[in-house]
Amino acid sequence: MTDLSAVVAGPDVEDLAGELETHDVTVSHIDGAVTGGTLEDAGIDDAALFVLTDTAEATGIAVAKERNPEVRAVVYAAESLPEFARGRSISRSIRSSSRPKSSPTNSSPARESPRRPIAGLVRKSTDR
Repeated sequence: MTDLSAVVAGPDVEDLAGELETHDVTVSHIDGAVTGGTLEDAGIDDAALFVLTDTAEATGIAVAKERNPEVRAVVYAAESLPEFARGRSISRSIRSSSRPKSSPTNSSPARESPRRPIAGLVRKSTDR
C-alpha cells in the first residue's frame, strides 16, 4: 500500500479518480475554480499528483507548483493546454479519448483508456 495522494481538478468524466483509487491513491476533488484556497483545502501541500482536466483552469498548475514544488502536474484533457501554461512544470499531458483521433488539432493519438497512463504515473510517484 502507498501513502500517495492526488488532487483532481475539473470534471472527471473518465473516472480518473476511481482509477487512481484502485492504485491505493487517496484522491481529493476540486470542482470549481482552482485557487490557492481550493488547492489548500484539497491537500495540495502533501499531494504527489495534481491532475487537471479543465484547461480553462490552467493557471492552477502554477499555483499548485508554487504551493508544492514536488507535485507531479498532469493535464488530462481533450483541449490543448494554453501556451502560457506549457513548459517544464508539466510532467505529462495526456489527451482525453473524448476528442476524435482524426481531429486536425490533435497532433498526438488519443488514449483509449486512462488506466495505462495513470498506472505509470503512480509508479513514478512512488519512486521519488
